[in-house]
Amino acid sequence: MPPLSQIHIDQALTNISVMYRNEAYVADQVFPIVPVARRSDKYFLYRKEDFLTASPASVTGAPLSLRRPGTEAAEIDYNVSASSFFG
Repeated sequence: MPPLSQIHIDQALTNISVMYRNEAYVADQVFPIVPVARRSDKYFLYRKEDFLTASPASVTGAPLSLRRPGTEAAEIDYNVSASSFFG
């Protein structure tokens, strides 16, 4: 029988991703363990630096994150990487 790595190509999980972990928070103690369908796959990782940057300012000096109701939201660019698990 061929090994699992030759049969299954790891895919990214769609219901979990990992961002910055603050040791003072207890989310990992509150949220349940996420069951997975496969023995190995990938999950996304985000950097906290991408989400803690200041909002750019408009020509008037107001942050672009401030907007009127119904107007389009400012977008941010961020990087994503992936890691694998095997269980």
